[in-house]
Amino acid sequence: MGSDRALLAAPLQKQVFGWHPYWEGTAYTNYDFSVLSTVAYFSYEVNPASGGYLDIHQWTTTPLVGMAQTNGVKVVLAVTCFGNADNQALLNNDAAKTNLIAELARLVKLRNADGVNIDFEGITDSGLRSQVTGFMTNLAARFHSEIPGSQVSIDLPAVDWAGVFDVPALSAAIDLLIIMGYDYHWAGGPNAGPVAPFRQSATWGSLCVQRSVSNYLSAGASPGKLILGVPYYGYEWPTESLELNASTTGSATTRVYPEAISRASTYGRRWDASSSVPYFFTGTTGHYTQCWYDDEESLGEKYDYVVQRGIGGIGIWALGYDEDRSELWRLLADKFAAPADEWTAQNAGTT
Repeated sequence: MGSDRALLAAPLQKQVFGWHPYWEGTAYTNYDFSVLSTVAYFSYEVNPASGGYLDIHQWTTTPLVGMAQTNGVKVVLAVTCFGNADNQALLNNDAAKTNLIAELARLVKLRNADGVNIDFEGITDSGLRSQVTGFMTNLAARFHSEIPGSQVSIDLPAVDWAGVFDVPALSAAIDLLIIMGYDYHWAGGPNAGPVAPFRQSATWGSLCVQRSVSNYLSAGASPGKLILGVPYYGYEWPTESLELNASTTGSATTRVYPEAISRASTYGRRWDASSSVPYFFTGTTGHYTQCWYDDEESLGEKYDYVVQRGIGGIGIWALGYDEDRSELWRLLADKFAAPADEWTAQNAGTT
């Protein structure tokens, strides 16, 4: 983005956390760091048997770390372990957990980076609750001791069906709790619908972004530590019809933001008021598709809600998914940077 804009940007009033997936390559050269607070490099892929890594995807060499830090943005290493079996193997193995914490500390110190983001997904075993809490508590204690000012965060599912996450204990021990506020309708799901419905409705049911935020606050999350993750993508499903909530006939194709916007322009953007999410239809009889995605309007409504509820900020899955478009960067500045007069007052007399 333009350097003049970055130099003149007002201070952020909320956390703006974003994941940079390794497959986005050098997309970070186009990031507007003035409207980011933390970038998570995705990812350290955990070997659940040992706690070591299967891959760290250029973490030791990526210029992203220095580039972001030069612009005042923290860089953390995202850590991934997916599926119940792998998480059981890791979390029930004390030696593997000890090794994982040691390796993460080593790799973060190696790059003079700022912390870690834990992304353990697909845990269905409620018996792992105490192991998750213990691991995160030990991880945070080590990082906060050995790397002063470091940031330790965890990604939480939109709905914690298994009750795996002890929210009060995690909120006390770590720095950020990030709700993955998307995939309410998922790629392989039985029905097409909004990936991140803003509110509950008769059409889509009670699960929605507002309820996820309220549930985690009610469960004991410190408001200032709670982050709402939002999608820079949508899903396009083959469907039986063009009716809302139609049954799918196969798995969805992921449409990152520019592709979704372009296809919506071609096929006709529609707005679903019940979920505050845009969508479009394509196809002819027997070959229908529905695409549900988020855009500037739907994201803006979610950002306003973050401010209204007084929570810590937002997270972006994923940086780079907007490619060379600029409107989502402007939206972040509009919603989360201090008003110009407030910024001027805060910086009076400074150069």
